Amino acid sequence: MNAKLKAAPAFLLAAVLLIAACGPKRYYDWSERAPVKIRVKTTTAVLRLSASLKGEVVVDKVAKGTVFEVVRKTGAWYEVRHRSEIGVLLTAYISESDVDPIAAEAAPPVKRT
Repeated sequence: MNAKLKAAPAFLLAAVLLIAACGPKRYYDWSERAPVKIRVKTTTAVLRLSASLKGEVVVDKVAKGTVFEVVRKTGAWYEVRHRSEIGVLLTAYISESDVDPIAAEAAPPVKRT
């Protein structure tokens, strides 16, 4: 077999790996990480289907003090998961002006022996 044909698979593999490494950012940037949990601080909070005041309202009154786990933060909106009254798990958005971040609990100290 020709020497050029033997080197072709290695060259193609290197090219594919190089292209994949230079592609779009596919990892989560932890420096921009949203709080893990948020608590509703207002009595007028609503959950919407999109991160916009024009988004359809899916829950029109969220009780003050309700805690949500954050999926991600998009601009001034938090994406959260909410289980409806009939048990359906919804992805919805809540405005950052309606919530306060909850500080992550500190890990217990490590016992050294």
